Amino acid sequence: MEGMPSPPQDHSSDPQRPATATGRRRWRRSALIAVPFVLLFVLVMAPQWTHDRQLDGLVGRVLSHPLPSETRFSDDEVDASVALRGNSNHCDYRVRFNLQTKRSVDEVVRHYEAARIGIAGGGVSVVVWTPSKNPSNTLTFDDKLIIVELQDNFHDPSWDLRCH
Repeated sequence: MEGMPSPPQDHSSDPQRPATATGRRRWRRSALIAVPFVLLFVLVMAPQWTHDRQLDGLVGRVLSHPLPSETRFSDDEVDASVALRGNSNHCDYRVRFNLQTKRSVDEVVRHYEAARIGIAGGGVSVVVWTPSKNPSNTLTFDDKLIIVELQDNFHDPSWDLRCH
């Protein structure tokens, strides 16, 4: 039997090289490959997470701010976003919601312009408009549906890709 190759040997029972050591080595190698990608992900996402947290705070302050008299939310929808609006290197925060009110548009604008609910405790710019077709079935005779948009602009973008 001199010309025959020897059968493959099973090293799993070899006390010099336990099977778990090979598994640990593979796990370490995979971790070494994955760690730079995880760190890069955290580095890219951290500014976005910070701005999202600031946006959540702005939305919370807007919703907890008292409404003008004779005014109520027309629905539960609040649209909020962080983005670059314009042509510069900054972050702009926007919160948009619908109200039903008996007040004039000017009164609602003044109400929110006087509020100190911005990101840094400052004021916000206010845009209010009425949709072209009001749903008459949900409004009383004196109520009007308005869309309120609050913007807090020109904040540091850091490395948030949405703001460049």
